[in-house]
Amino acid sequence: MKRHATNAMGSRASYNLDRKLPTKPLSNTEFNKLVRENAIATDAESADNLFKILSQTRASISPQTFVPFYDSWKLVQQVCLSMDLMGFELEKGDKEKTGERVIAVGETARTPYGGQNQLVLTTYRFLAVTNFRTHVLADLRRNLRIEKSDLPLGILPGSKMPGITIVYDSREEPREEKTVTERVTARLIRNKHHSLANTDSYAGFEDVVDRDHWYPMLLEVQRGWRVAQARKDPGVMETAMCHVVLLDAIVGSGLLDRLNHTQRGKCMMKLMTLQTKDVSEVTQFTVEALQYRINPCLHETQRQTVESLLYIPPLDPLEAGLGKLWLGLGNGCLKVYDMDEKCFESNIKISDAKGKSLRLSCLLLVNHTVWVASFFSKNIHILDAETVCHVSQVSYLEEAPRDLCLSDQICHCSTAGPQVWCLLVNGTLLAFDPDTRTRTCKMQVPISDDSAFFTVTCFTIWRSTLWVGTNRGTIAVIDANDGRCVHEIFFPGGRRKQVEIKHLALSSENEIWCSVNSTPRSKDSTFLTVFDAATHEKKLHYTDLESRVAVILPVHTSMWCGTKGGKILIFNSKNYSTGETSQLSAHEDIIRTMTVADRYVVSGSGSNDGYAAVWRAVSS
Repeated sequence: MKRHATNAMGSRASYNLDRKLPTKPLSNTEFNKLVRENAIATDAESADNLFKILSQTRASISPQTFVPFYDSWKLVQQVCLSMDLMGFELEKGDKEKTGERVIAVGETARTPYGGQNQLVLTTYRFLAVTNFRTHVLADLRRNLRIEKSDLPLGILPGSKMPGITIVYDSREEPREEKTVTERVTARLIRNKHHSLANTDSYAGFEDVVDRDHWYPMLLEVQRGWRVAQARKDPGVMETAMCHVVLLDAIVGSGLLDRLNHTQRGKCMMKLMTLQTKDVSEVTQFTVEALQYRINPCLHETQRQTVESLLYIPPLDPLEAGLGKLWLGLGNGCLKVYDMDEKCFESNIKISDAKGKSLRLSCLLLVNHTVWVASFFSKNIHILDAETVCHVSQVSYLEEAPRDLCLSDQICHCSTAGPQVWCLLVNGTLLAFDPDTRTRTCKMQVPISDDSAFFTVTCFTIWRSTLWVGTNRGTIAVIDANDGRCVHEIFFPGGRRKQVEIKHLALSSENEIWCSVNSTPRSKDSTFLTVFDAATHEKKLHYTDLESRVAVILPVHTSMWCGTKGGKILIFNSKNYSTGETSQLSAHEDIIRTMTVADRYVVSGSGSNDGYAAVWRAVSS
């Protein structure tokens, strides 16, 4: 019984372990690091599930268990790659365009095309290969049902063989250019056996073990396509292919042979996690608005929070196309994404003087430089926008920066021109000349509450006034010319209730949108408030929110509000309207940051999701 299949990731497989196989038991942490660094598993969840299967609930994996698995995994890679190189019909030979790759090669089985055919699973098709001709048993991208069944053997009356049947919901023939003879033959075979009359295709196996090996792999690839299409994330298919390869390697290593049928099935389903994931129903509005998703931590050991985003248009005004998207991550990595080529072109690590990684919470474009700040460091790093090289820094600040903002207003202690404003966590406001990087102004946010836990949370600029929010439910409106607090807005809390200003943003209507959150959580504890920037008059108090708003972004005449639940609410900034058609199902974690990128909007999420999503800049 031949049970070896393969991997579409063979081209990037690493066999560094051949030179240094483990000689002592591997703990969960050691095993996770080993399989991720050597591209055996593509994500932490797959690595964890693989550890549970190989360890059999023990605390470590012995070398006697790991080495057979690794040898089987290598063979899976090599068999698949060799089948790829044979160049048989992969989507009519247009392999580069379609991206179709072989991910599993295995048993011979009885199919509608006569005799025993070799089964091949690619990134989206289930094939039967005979005499180097390929026949499509199932196109897994389409709506079809894959079911276990007992097929009539046809040799003895009543004799049957374990099999898999494929039924297309649309009642179409599988996507394949068949000759007239092939179509007639397939139809005659189905009509010969009444039980297959409503079946588009099938595969019959020698025993139940072979069928139970292929069945979950087909379902995983099919599910991978559905999830990838719903999320517009091609990385999901990488995960599905990884699961198929790992299952094939485990079966080929013989590690499951000593288990009974039920135990084998449970072990297989531990890897096939996409089949258990719920694909939430997304609105048509979300489907039309979402363009694609970016995974900044692809092939890395763990997902990271997208802390900050910055779009830089082409530096040459005559240059066509989109510019670059800068992503600041929670582990201190700064990545530059080319939105035309849809690939990362730069990746640098920013750390403090002791080499500790920084959460890159602030990115600001100033002329042809990018100012990078973290509220865990008292320095501001300044990088060249084109070369991503470090050109200077602002050092020895009194406290770490909370936020950065660029103003084109004139400060009384500076020359005409834009100013870079920096809000420190202790409430100090600093202004810098963007060319000389010298400090031109310093002022302090008034502290009405002298508690040691007082801190500022956000700020924005309107003309010559600075609006600063705090974790004590106050907004201070400060004159940038003389540092006076011209107005203070107070949201009452209480002895056991703490009110925090989460975000401030200026709309196209010269209004300040404010996100407020109070704890402990209760009805109406999370709300949006809108103030007139000139008169400080309250214009809107909106409480109908499912989860707190973490970030607000002005987009033309709309305000995009990213929530803790991963959704985006879109309000019309003129009449404050929103509705069911103005909600986007964006992420599976809190939305940390958003930015406008030409005709698109990009949102970044927490580490449980770890993606950046690119949206068409739709209106409410």
